[in-house]
Amino acid sequence: MVAQPRFAGVDPAIFYHDFYVYLPFDGRPSSHGNGSMVAFLAPSIGSVDTAYAQAMRRGGTDEGAPGWRERYGPEYYGAYLRDPDGNKLHVVYRSSHATVDLLGVDERAL
Repeated sequence: MVAQPRFAGVDPAIFYHDFYVYLPFDGRPSSHGNGSMVAFLAPSIGSVDTAYAQAMRRGGTDEGAPGWRERYGPEYYGAYLRDPDGNKLHVVYRSSHATVDLLGVDERAL
């Protein structure tokens, strides 16, 4: 794995960083949908699966189906996708840390 130039906005009072900046993983120039990504913490594996499935039904495209991402740690379950406008999104559940439903969405209603 090649080291990536990066920046992380860090607040020692919180577990997760709020803001990251990386060079695009594919090496191409940054542009709309390349080099930017919004990530959401999910309260459960089912929430990741539901968010991904709903996005696919609504015109999203797959960038990495739901599954365990061992390279990020043994407790990291996530999915990557693009919305119909090309924005990259990530939904992640971390089993070793309690998370909250940041969207306030009841997955049973989707």
